[in-house]
Amino acid sequence: MSPRQLNVGSWIDYKALTVKSGVDVQHKIFGSTFWLKSTGGALFLQINDTAEKIPIPANFYFRLRGNDMFECLTFSQSTGSDINIEFYAGNADFGYFV
Repeated sequence: MSPRQLNVGSWIDYKALTVKSGVDVQHKIFGSTFWLKSTGGALFLQINDTAEKIPIPANFYFRLRGNDMFECLTFSQSTGSDINIEFYAGNADFGYFV
């Protein structure tokens, strides 16, 4: 089996962040696909600056439809302590890895 290859214009970005309680953490990235690999607690995600904050669990995955893209992902939480998260975001179908 040959390794999977990405098409031109596809990319995946990995990020590990600490989200402090009561503090919004913005990650500027242009993409259509997101996967929250792990989280150390209850987490909320806001897609771009206009959407509402939604609760997301570990292993949460989405791919926007059609040509829709996000430009900014904002993470927040209010557990009272810092939580560590790991996620992938970009413009590729990486549901294969989820």
